[in-house]
Amino acid sequence: MRILNLKHRIMMRVYMTFMLRKITSPFVGESFAFVILALTLSIFVSIPSVMSNMIGSGDLYRFFLTALFNTTLMVQLILIASLVIATKTIISFRHLSSVGRAPLS
Repeated sequence: MRILNLKHRIMMRVYMTFMLRKITSPFVGESFAFVILALTLSIFVSIPSVMSNMIGSGDLYRFFLTALFNTTLMVQLILIASLVIATKTIISFRHLSSVGRAPLS
């Protein structure tokens, strides 16, 4: 019984070490920052209204530029920061997914 208990404690430490290494990776930090910025942006901006206006407008590029320039500075900064973090997260995710692959020969 004591051996099983010792094995359980050792494995719990191994799992905790593994999880701490995964949590401290830059990908997790960037993803967490993106989620926080997206939630903050949803406080300031009505997402259903933006979607309905976006569908109603014919030109998406002009809609986004007009919407971006006609908002407050806080919303502009949050939107730009979230886009930068999302781009960086996607790039690092693509890098992480390609690291483990073996080259085709």
